[in-house]
Amino acid sequence: MDVAQVGGALVVLAPVLVALGLAAWLWPVREAQAARVAKWAAGLLMAAQMVVIAAILLLVAALLKSNFSLEYVVRETALDLPTPYKLAALWAGQEGTVLLWACFVLSAALFLNESRHPARPPQPTLRIAIGLLAAAALGLLVLLIIKSPFVPVEGLAPEDGHGLNPLLQNPWMMIHPPVLFIGYTLLLVPAALAVASLIKGNGDQWVELGRHYALLGWIFLGAGMMLGGYWAYITLGWGGFWAWDPVENASLVPWLAATALLHGLSLQRKAGASQRLNYVYALLTGVAVIYGSYLTRSGVLSGFSVHSFEKVGAAYNSAWLTLLIAPLALGLVVMGVKKEAFAQRPLPATLSSMLQGAWVLGLMAALVCLGMSMPLLSQIGGGKGSAVGQGFYNQTQSVLFAAAALLLLLHLRPATAAPWVLGVIGGAISATTLARLVSSEYAMGKRVGMVLVAMVAGLMAGIALDRMRGFLAQRAWRSAGGALAHLGAALLVIGALCSGPGERSQRVELSRGQTEATPWGPVTLGDIQKTPDDKTRLILGFRKQHGEALMYESEQGQMRNPVLFHKWWGDIYLEPEEMGDPDVLSIAKGETKDFRNLKVSFTGFERPGSHGQDADEMRVGANVTIDDGSGPQPCTPFLLVTKSGIKPAPVTCGKYSVLLQSMEVESHTVNLRILGEDRAPGSGMGQRVVLRVTRKPAIGLVWLGTLLLLAGGALALSRPRLEMRPA
Repeated sequence: MDVAQVGGALVVLAPVLVALGLAAWLWPVREAQAARVAKWAAGLLMAAQMVVIAAILLLVAALLKSNFSLEYVVRETALDLPTPYKLAALWAGQEGTVLLWACFVLSAALFLNESRHPARPPQPTLRIAIGLLAAAALGLLVLLIIKSPFVPVEGLAPEDGHGLNPLLQNPWMMIHPPVLFIGYTLLLVPAALAVASLIKGNGDQWVELGRHYALLGWIFLGAGMMLGGYWAYITLGWGGFWAWDPVENASLVPWLAATALLHGLSLQRKAGASQRLNYVYALLTGVAVIYGSYLTRSGVLSGFSVHSFEKVGAAYNSAWLTLLIAPLALGLVVMGVKKEAFAQRPLPATLSSMLQGAWVLGLMAALVCLGMSMPLLSQIGGGKGSAVGQGFYNQTQSVLFAAAALLLLLHLRPATAAPWVLGVIGGAISATTLARLVSSEYAMGKRVGMVLVAMVAGLMAGIALDRMRGFLAQRAWRSAGGALAHLGAALLVIGALCSGPGERSQRVELSRGQTEATPWGPVTLGDIQKTPDDKTRLILGFRKQHGEALMYESEQGQMRNPVLFHKWWGDIYLEPEEMGDPDVLSIAKGETKDFRNLKVSFTGFERPGSHGQDADEMRVGANVTIDDGSGPQPCTPFLLVTKSGIKPAPVTCGKYSVLLQSMEVESHTVNLRILGEDRAPGSGMGQRVVLRVTRKPAIGLVWLGTLLLLAGGALALSRPRLEMRPA
């Protein structure tokens, strides 16, 4: 049997074993037989896990050996692909990712069965929870039957594969996706425990162990998002770390829902309250994991997401919908039937702000989910489908964050003046800094709104810092985890506000060895080299630092890897945009530049209508002066705008021909092509590189805040208590 046949057999065998194990777990038996049946059920799930691991190893071997008899290997690898990326191709494609995720979910079910936590629910409740996780794994394995990674190539196997997407050939690719899917898996556990606990008629049995897994999943999913954001920031060349793309939001929604769940569970542990809300949050967190995966992996958003998977057919789509709807329907039915299992305990007034904060966090998750679902919702009734812009997310999430932060401060109610003083100082610093950074291009209302959000975040940071200091002074390490997480969240928001609206950029053109001044320091192009794999390497310098940028063509278009120079106040981000024409000069209004042996000045635009043209055409010119040492020569090259298009018209400026190739109205910049009478285009000059130089202030606060946020969660992670605190 060849690899395709063996792999196909394993893909079919695994769900059969899981289905048998699931039936054994959930089959009603007498108490005397329960232990023996549970042992058999666990054995079947273990056998299924071994089969899934065997399938993974078989696929990994095919990837490493470049076995191009499999479609998956052809699509995701190539002969010259480095070995680490051949291994990472396991989770680069749709089928490999689902196979790995199924392995993780089965591992969680088996680990839960072997768990020796003192606070774990009674065996009947635990058995149902394990069965629900096994059912989730079964659904993923059914997807693999419909779309298997072991499908053979039709006809003769090709000599080489298509290769991994160049953007995925990055060391972060080895870490980011597995960490995300570990987080997804762990967040399914509280949902399974909550539903199982309610089925057995108790709304409290799941809380301690559920919180443990919710916090673990929250940490892993948060770390995965941070890794993905940093990967995008340093690799893609667009200067950002979050674009509100559906694939990004598919991770953010369950993370926000888990954040709301953790706050609600804190209420339930302290006062026995919020049982129903926590059940709903646990259920929706698990459903959000599946829903986000469905949106990005079923292909329904292939026209709206830059890195969504392709459409895969009705059968695969139907299987995803079943996997999504089944747990939601089960959870809601159980909630309706077992509503008497929720204890009605009054909430102390001192905790009301915390409950309201949990509601706000849930609303944040709901609005992000609504935004990423708009491409589908807008097609209801025969619409074309449309996505919401980034402004929707920025505005709604900023307002809700500020509301959640204020509710947190109301809940904490510092008793002394010192925390408030520190908070006011933090708020004043962050608000003042942002007010100085935000561009005047933003409307006044938006600028005021951003400054107010920064002020609230700074206030939250100051009070959280003082609270954490108090806990550490008392050596209450785990109690300091929440304060550290809140400090990290505040710094993250301040960093995002400063580095986004506060960034400034300038476009420059450089020849080999040339230095160009920018408002933040000189930028130098040291050399232009060709790599063995036909990429263009650019040696770029900023002040006394140097780094390498890359430009190359791929099937996905032109790829550009930027250079970052880290400073205490932020980053200088050098993005190569294009290889410029050596005879073209980019110059801004009011500038004078040295170009070869010339001094070129651009004093302003020639306004339309000043040339007396008729109504069918319009001239837009640039007032330019060229001086080669014999005296300044003025001229006005122009663009002729007609009904048929835009045409540049050359003019003579002394001994030189000047052509206005294009203009950028927003930056008041024009691109001039300057040729001498005795010189062919490009002769005697090295190639010029067009760079976008961007200052990104306080971007380090984004990464520092995220690390503190996750560190706070890790610090709060503790062994579940045997009993809940008395109400």
